[in-house]
Amino acid sequence: MGGIFTKVGYNRIYFSNARSMARFGLLILGKGKWNNTTVLGDSAYFNAMITPSQTLNKSYGYLWWLNGYESFIVPRSQLIIPGPLFPDAPMQTIARLGGNGQFLNVVPNENLIWIRMGNSPVSSEVPYLLNNEIWKKIKNTMFSWSRRRN
Repeated sequence: MGGIFTKVGYNRIYFSNARSMARFGLLILGKGKWNNTTVLGDSAYFNAMITPSQTLNKSYGYLWWLNGYESFIVPRSQLIIPGPLFPDAPMQTIARLGGNGQFLNVVPNENLIWIRMGNSPVSSEVPYLLNNEIWKKIKNTMFSWSRRRN
């Protein structure tokens, strides 16, 4: 993977390319292993990363958005929204939702990753609705999957 952290305003933002983001998705799909080499060896941390990290927002782990839980809260909101974060995605989907519509979606039970890079067509800080719209198109063209979370 290649990329660079750059200071933007008060934040340090990681900039990368599509190939590196796809590789990161493959690393997560492999549960921290790359070609049978352990890169992320702390299985307790890995499991904590992809499960709810607190009780307030059940659809958020350690920097990962988690689909298939009973409610979610989007950034800069205090409103608890009932239902899964991405209703048109497999319930097992975990996602990184970056600024400007940069998405990395990983679905372990489907052996699937997809990324989106480019300018965001919406002004939302974390455009989770755009991510679901892409899932809707994928669902309607290619896949059939279970609606329940295992």
